[in-house]
Amino acid sequence: MAREWTPEQSLAIKTRDRTLLVSAAAGSGKTATLTERIISSLLDEENPMDIGNMLIATFTNAAVEELRERIGKAIKDASAANPQNKHLEAQVVRMKDAKILTITSFCNTILRLSAERVGLPPNYRIAEPAEAAILFSSTIEGLIEAAYEGNLAEVCSADEFSDLADCLTGARTESTLAEVIAKVYAKLGATEGGIDTLLPMIEEYDTSKFTKVEETKLGGYADAYTRAALSEYREAYRSTIAIASTARLDEKNLPKVEGDLSFVERALATEGYDAMRECLRDASYEGFSRGKNDSDTDFYLRAKVLRASLKADVAKFADDFYSYT
Repeated sequence: MAREWTPEQSLAIKTRDRTLLVSAAAGSGKTATLTERIISSLLDEENPMDIGNMLIATFTNAAVEELRERIGKAIKDASAANPQNKHLEAQVVRMKDAKILTITSFCNTILRLSAERVGLPPNYRIAEPAEAAILFSSTIEGLIEAAYEGNLAEVCSADEFSDLADCLTGARTESTLAEVIAKVYAKLGATEGGIDTLLPMIEEYDTSKFTKVEETKLGGYADAYTRAALSEYREAYRSTIAIASTARLDEKNLPKVEGDLSFVERALATEGYDAMRECLRDASYEGFSRGKNDSDTDFYLRAKVLRASLKADVAKFADDFYSYT
């Protein structure tokens, strides 16, 4: 049974003699529509196109194979139904040389034809992923060494690069400098602006324009995020303490839970980056006492889970946001 096309899809399939842009959500049938447009152009009775004059570029090898198979089958079926049609017979023959390829392959074809003009050897080849990774790593390591030795004066001095390296690979990360640079490179490559995406940050972090860490974009985020989390812990501890009157562990563990709450409240009462840093990094917790049936009480269970979560988050905040003075 023939597929039923929407009015918009039919318009995309039948429109001729002009540039056409098809924009639609994923899974809406764009590929099927464009494939049908190609097939209908080849089978047009009044002005049939030639598959040899078409460039059909897509993103993946799988899509290339699917398009080649679907278009080839449509042409063969049409030729079988119209054995006297010489145009269709020619399309069947030319299908094997049809320019249905990935965008990467298309660009490579142009580059290979122009290799001498752009200074490439005509026998160049595309590196395998493993080879490219080795070359990439080697290039980064070479640039890092050159920067440390002061051989990239047009980019930065050796001291400036050393300061940058300390910031990128200090206490807050175990990654090597090469790994950090590779991650930044990959993220920038996925943005429209590329390296220009980072340039506005130079202005944002101009040290002459702020006197407190909290006044910076990242410092403000870290402070707000940490305080929001601690505020939630304050409410959780208060509700846990509220049920202590019915627990058997009041005398032993209630003061310890209250101590946790007191720590959270002290942290929330701090002012400024350094005070919060000192409070979080000096956090200590008095161990819970446990009787024979303590694990059965709601108070004990809630307090243990809450303590474990608090310790993990405080340690994470201290490492992620408050590593440096």
